[in-house]
Formats: sequence, C-alpha cells, structure tokens
Amino acid sequence: MADAPKDEIQVTIALDTEVLDDSTANKVALEVIQQYKELSFNVCENNFITPNENIQMREVSLHPSVGRDRVFDFPKDLRADIEFEHLAHLHFVESHLAESGKPQWYCTSPYAAVYSGFFVAPKHVHIYVHDLLTPANGIEDAHEFYTRDLMESYLYYASEIRRNHK
Repeated sequence: MADAPKDEIQVTIALDTEVLDDSTANKVALEVIQQYKELSFNVCENNFITPNENIQMREVSLHPSVGRDRVFDFPKDLRADIEFEHLAHLHFVESHLAESGKPQWYCTSPYAAVYSGFFVAPKHVHIYVHDLLTPANGIEDAHEFYTRDLMESYLYYASEIRRNHK
C-alpha cells in the first residue's frame, strides 16, 4: 500500500509469527486489517483504537470485509489493563453483510482478529495482530475460543511489544 500523505495517520501492522504463519489467507487478512485501520484512523475523529461504538451503530463499515470493531470488555478485573494496552478485536464478515447497508456494529461473524495498537509517533499507529481466529487457522467460533488465560497472554504480549517497539 502507498505511503499515507503527511497529514494522514500512517498505520503499520505486524503479525505474531509465533502463533500464525505467513500463509496467503493470513496475508490477505492483514491487508484487509491495514486497509480498514488506515481508513478508520483517517476518517473517524477521536478514534483510538476502534471507532466510537455510537458511530459504528449508525454508519456502515469503511471496509466491506470488516464488521464490529471493539475493545474487549472481559474479564472485568482485567479491564484497566485491556484499556491501557488497547486490546481489541474486529469481526471479519462476508462482503454482502457489510455492503447491505447495515451499520458496522451489527455486522458480526464467528471470525475475528485480536489486536493491540499504540502510537509510535503523533501520526503513526502500530497495530500488532495477536491472533486471526478464522477457519484457515482452525477456529470455527472466536467467541468460544476466548479464555481468561488467553486474554492474560494477549495482554502480556501487547505490553511487551509496546515497551520494546523501536
């Protein structure tokens, strides 16, 4: 993808290669996430790390393959860490759902990308994809996959990546 104009927010993206391989399906998913996040950060005001839920409830998605995009809200006792690390997930949807005119918030699916993000400069966001919960990676329903241990693991790696990013 071409470099963003100077006044736009630049988005870089990385994949957890210890968990996910660089298969074509994963590369395509990363491209979709990057395209969506570039649009999202540059179109939606006050967007970090996800578009405001009220906006998602009113507007269609900026990308036809991306549905609901939200920060995790469980486990409740980890909520402060989740917010601090900007640990979120977005739903991958079939194109016809997003193109149906349905607001983004109501476009959900059993497939998701788990990610965290942080600013590395005033106009540069780094997104780190921890997991792609899709059939290509052996997952049939992301919502049945999340456990407390997994959430703690995501938080640990989100913190390490943020602290050690160069």
